[in-house]
Amino acid sequence: MDDKKIKADLVIKNAAQLITCEGSKGDGLGLLENGWIAVSGEHIAACGTEAEVKDAVDISAATVIDARGKTVAPGFVDCHT
Repeated sequence: MDDKKIKADLVIKNAAQLITCEGSKGDGLGLLENGWIAVSGEHIAACGTEAEVKDAVDISAATVIDARGKTVAPGFVDCHT
């Protein structure tokens, strides 16, 4: 473990679909299958594949939620609901 890594409080793993704001086509939206998200305090510390999140953030003490079969859209707010 790297002591310089941000420590995550929460990890959401295995999201069937993880919607991000970085699309590969420059359209502003991205879609990642089997996505992971790490949260530290009130901030998203990392999102991406399992390997990307584990490489970027210390998840050893985080609460883990398995989102298998679910779509996760971190940071998106629907003001119409």
